[in-house]
Amino acid sequence: MTGKKKIDEDSIVALYIDTLVGVIKKQWDKIISDLKDLARQTGITQDIKILNEREAIDTFFIANIAISLQTINNLFPKEQSKRLQELIIEVLDDEQKTEINNFTDIYNKAVENIDDPIYLISSTLLYKWLGQEIRELEKKVTYLHLIIMYIEKIISGYGDFWNNVKVTYKLT
Repeated sequence: MTGKKKIDEDSIVALYIDTLVGVIKKQWDKIISDLKDLARQTGITQDIKILNEREAIDTFFIANIAISLQTINNLFPKEQSKRLQELIIEVLDDEQKTEINNFTDIYNKAVENIDDPIYLISSTLLYKWLGQEIRELEKKVTYLHLIIMYIEKIISGYGDFWNNVKVTYKLT
């Protein structure tokens, strides 16, 4: 552990939340633009319309946190993992906590069924973002999978934060 920077758990959780919010704000317009481009490239003529952009961003934020909670479980000792998770959940409102539980259930059921949990969370996100508009995409199943895989790729990229924390810091 020599050579690692020391940082307390409260500070790393605050840094995580700030970083996640910043990254999502910075990349959101590109994510939506890329989704629309991908849909057009795959022959979907209907423009992808997000039902409620504010809710979509919040749901994306919560889905990323739910996945991070799983990452924390895998990287840190049990007691430390529990403390970090509690600190993260502490900053969320009741509605967000309910969404965390929903995404956590999706994740856990996927693992139980030997499915890809990130893919299932990504598909859930797409359905939440598009609502009934998803019907056009469902007609082109292969293309729908490509779009979900794009979301999965983005979410997977956000998981590096906790891996970097584990390598770089000694949490106190």
